[in-house]
Amino acid sequence: MTTITPAALDRTPAAGRDAGLLGLLAFALRVPALLAPTNLGYDDGGYGLAVVAMREGHAPFRDVFSPQGPLFLPLMRVADLVGLETMNAPRLLSVLAGVVVSVAVYFAARELMDRPRALLAGGLTAISGVLLWTTGPLTGDGPAAAFATTAVAVALAYRRAPSAGKVVAITLLAGGALSVKSLLVGPALLVAWLLVASRRRWTHALAVVLGALAVVLLVSLPWGLGHVYDDYVAYHLDKTADRKPLANLDKLVTTFARRDTVLVAVLLLGLGWALARRLRAHPDHPSQVEGGRLERALSGSRVLWWWAGTAFVVLLAQDPMFRNHLTALVAPLALLAAWYRPPWKAVAVAVVVTLGFQVVELRPLLWPEDYTGTDAQIVEALRDLPASAWVISDAPGLVWRAGKSTDPFYVDASVLRIHSNVEHIQITEDRLVDAAANPKVCAVVVTAKVRFGSFTHLPERLAELGYEPSADVPAVYVRPNCDPPT
Repeated sequence: MTTITPAALDRTPAAGRDAGLLGLLAFALRVPALLAPTNLGYDDGGYGLAVVAMREGHAPFRDVFSPQGPLFLPLMRVADLVGLETMNAPRLLSVLAGVVVSVAVYFAARELMDRPRALLAGGLTAISGVLLWTTGPLTGDGPAAAFATTAVAVALAYRRAPSAGKVVAITLLAGGALSVKSLLVGPALLVAWLLVASRRRWTHALAVVLGALAVVLLVSLPWGLGHVYDDYVAYHLDKTADRKPLANLDKLVTTFARRDTVLVAVLLLGLGWALARRLRAHPDHPSQVEGGRLERALSGSRVLWWWAGTAFVVLLAQDPMFRNHLTALVAPLALLAAWYRPPWKAVAVAVVVTLGFQVVELRPLLWPEDYTGTDAQIVEALRDLPASAWVISDAPGLVWRAGKSTDPFYVDASVLRIHSNVEHIQITEDRLVDAAANPKVCAVVVTAKVRFGSFTHLPERLAELGYEPSADVPAVYVRPNCDPPT
């Protein structure tokens, strides 16, 4: 019978060094995505263009549409300022989020396991492909995971040694997470709250809930509660109707198998190893926690199973469930893989065998290439427009990478907005034509039949405004001799 001594109970000076090395690994893996010459997915382009709009003085929610919480766009703007407003500067927020999640998982593991296992958990998180896809490109899921995972790590430390300072930290982190994402941070924040509640200091538990909600309210006030509600709440409630849990399960399994091959292999080997030991009557991780029912329910690996299980259920129920959302599962799965670690030789073999498959799958992030084909033609055509020109596009990333800006209402031109029933945020053909009439707009780009291409009368209505299809790129409608006001 073996036991696991939490590293937090050891008097070792290694924690800072370990965290630094893990953070450096996570940062290095994200540098290529940080400097990528193209938009890395739809969200990356839309949020990059949102930052450009904020540079021009447009306010989140009041002017700039944002389906994320009231803290997300301001955080991107801060990252943009830190990066001196260069084109790739907003991605610094995502890169920092990847570093924070990796380090937070390490410190969470130190509260539960020995140092080698904590390093394994942090390492699996740092190289996670699912996490890399949300903490290299711009997404709301990366910063949300950083807040929520750190909240769990601090809550684990609180369980060991309660203090008012930790309560304040958990409250701010939970409020930050909810101010970026809502439902998908729920599992981590629920676990964090239960860890606080397990110490039965009810004023602390109540303070976390009320304080987190107060944080959301305070960061919403500058942009107008009504605007935040329409973009952040009503927009998501409007589209959650036709849930497809089996399709979500298929996406979850195949995405983790392809993007997190190493993590999946180590986890499955570990679970198999633990099961074999249990069948031989040699349990690896006996419960050593005494106390109330909640304390026992959260003891040992149970807290990780609760975290992973609730995240799994939320993801299956999510509508629609995008691959970015799977970030909510990375931290608990990495911690479980470390908890049930098989022999180190088996870990080494699993890494050697599977790492190559994962690297191939992550090639677009590790070795990003420039635009090719039609996208390259569109970007070149947009770069030829006047410097102050606005471009309205159903592929906002092309506008961002061309160095242009847009009407702030159209930083996100997704299908969900076109089919939305929320009038304040819905994109319609009439609204689009009215926006195209603005003298600042010099081009309209139509790349997808399911987005702007679904507006059947748009070409002729643009022609009435003086737009002409580009001779070289038919997807681009250009206003000849456009002279936008500065």
